[in-house]
Amino acid sequence: MDVEENTVAAENQEPEKFEEILQALEKQRTQKKNWVTNVIFLLISIMIFFQAGLLEGGPLDIMIIIVVILVHEAGHFMGMKLFGYRNVQMFFIPFFGAAVSGESRDVSTSKKALVTLMGPVPGIFIGIVLGIVCTINNSPVYFQFALMFIFLNAFNLLPFFPLDGGRLLQEVLFSRNRYFEIVFRILAALMLMAIGFLGGLWVLGILGVINLFTVGIPFKVARISQEIQPQLAQSVNDDIQPCQSETTDDGPFPTETARIIACNVYESISNKLKPNEMAGYIRQIWERIQTKPPGIGATLGLLTVYLFSFLLALVFLFGLVADEYIKNSPLEKRIVAYHKPDGQMGLKEEAYKSDTLHLKTELSEDGRLYHGRTVKYDRVGNITCEGCWSRGYRDEDWVYYDWLGDIERIETFDRGKLVQCRWKENDQWINKAFDDLPPDQKADYLEYSAGPPRGPELPSKISDANDITTH
Repeated sequence: MDVEENTVAAENQEPEKFEEILQALEKQRTQKKNWVTNVIFLLISIMIFFQAGLLEGGPLDIMIIIVVILVHEAGHFMGMKLFGYRNVQMFFIPFFGAAVSGESRDVSTSKKALVTLMGPVPGIFIGIVLGIVCTINNSPVYFQFALMFIFLNAFNLLPFFPLDGGRLLQEVLFSRNRYFEIVFRILAALMLMAIGFLGGLWVLGILGVINLFTVGIPFKVARISQEIQPQLAQSVNDDIQPCQSETTDDGPFPTETARIIACNVYESISNKLKPNEMAGYIRQIWERIQTKPPGIGATLGLLTVYLFSFLLALVFLFGLVADEYIKNSPLEKRIVAYHKPDGQMGLKEEAYKSDTLHLKTELSEDGRLYHGRTVKYDRVGNITCEGCWSRGYRDEDWVYYDWLGDIERIETFDRGKLVQCRWKENDQWINKAFDDLPPDQKADYLEYSAGPPRGPELPSKISDANDITTH
């Protein structure tokens, strides 16, 4: 159907029906999301997170997820504002993608792809920073924030629709050919179904099914977009020259352009579409006509950022989980024999977490009491504390180090009794005797110092053959 035939068909449409389509286009262009819709989407999001097992910690997890969503969507929002999107609005979508809406008129595909990346990529790097802080101060709250920031944003980069990763690959790669695009959409839907149903996340599985049964729609939109471009280019009517009016005008959609697109939609998709549905198709086709895939350099750059961010998120996610596993794994204690500097044999207790040395303490000759030097290590082997025991009681100086290896606190004991504390505050050392400490700190020290001398948990008699390992 050429332009003249399209125009004739357009003139034969019911004027009232086409007027309703124009009104629907204008409504979609200007309509705002209300707060009730935002709250509904947020509640749906929380339900999906709960089903995924991400809310087992209760209100704190809900608060963390809300913060992660807000930061993610703020990235999309800022990108849209930066690159000239129109009618930009921010709202919640359950679990996925852009929770920001905006019209991308006269916005290049490269900029659209950057807007897509500006949601998950900043969140991943925020999670990495929080993860580093978590390893320093062992804060469970920092760990939960880091885990959620990295996991949810990395999940969003998976190549599935409607996730950011799926949209990015479609915009940068597969939009060049509608046949490649439909193959990609089918494979992505099948993978999403597999992950959802095999992993027990039925919401994702249902979403994959919906994607699979609707892949024909974007294929038809892509075909209409490709076929209609030469028709519009042949037009000599100024009202249907979109590149000169639509891309620079923030006003209503060009009437004759809408007519020609509507005729093609009626012919190729359905002639029973409601005005709001038709308006949606017109906007999709028009946006696709305007959009050209990025060049080779921009494509390689965008894919590099995408793959680097995704792989970096996976590495840090694995590191966070492994670190938490090691930190929470039970201590494995054993008594070992060692050679003292004077050549004599001695005993010490070693405590391991996941085969990593966590603590070693010298023992008395019979192996029943802590006696001698003790050293505590972090998960990468740095010394965090060292001190001395005397017949089961803390004695002399116990020194604590920060993550840089600098001394941050010194506690001085005399046979189990705390004598004084020294710590750094604003690069100045503060010294306080035990009697000058706050009551709660004094109570903690008194509770720990009370009781009999301390030693390893051993059977009533140590067996040289079974209970002692020689180093």
